[in-house]
Amino acid sequence: MIPHKDRVIFLDVDGVLTHQAYGGDFRTSVAPSCLALLNELTDATGAGIVVSSAWRLLDRSMADLVGRFARVGVTGKVVGRTPILNHIDGVGRRPGEIAEWLARRGPRGPRVAVALDDDIPDGAWLPEPVVLVRTEFAYGLQRRHVEAALHVLLSDGGEGSVEPERCVAR
Repeated sequence: MIPHKDRVIFLDVDGVLTHQAYGGDFRTSVAPSCLALLNELTDATGAGIVVSSAWRLLDRSMADLVGRFARVGVTGKVVGRTPILNHIDGVGRRPGEIAEWLARRGPRGPRVAVALDDDIPDGAWLPEPVVLVRTEFAYGLQRRHVEAALHVLLSDGGEGSVEPERCVAR
């Protein structure tokens, strides 16, 4: 099994930890059922969380962002946030920001990664080793998404272990 530091979850919040039927304040709380599933995923894999959500814009410092996630009950370790890029050629904004975060890490980057996101379209390009686990804003994170993410994050990250261009668990 690969070391925990080599596993990353790129996390969108709205549509993953919150959803259409959730009645809470979208900037200060998350849906308890979705939170429990995320915590289960990070507990099982030890994967670090990289915030790719617009929530990363709410706090100036990483310490404040980490505090925000702790206050809503996230137990996994927040290890970073994607950069904010104003101009990206040829790819969508979020995939480009994920690619930039990975590029800045070079060979120290993760060997396996998932993007839990409801905004990245099916079939969108994502940099290796990222696999999209696409949620839906109507329901947020569900058991099938966690199972798909576990499959990716607990793989060895070797050649052919997962199809990187494949969108799983819609």
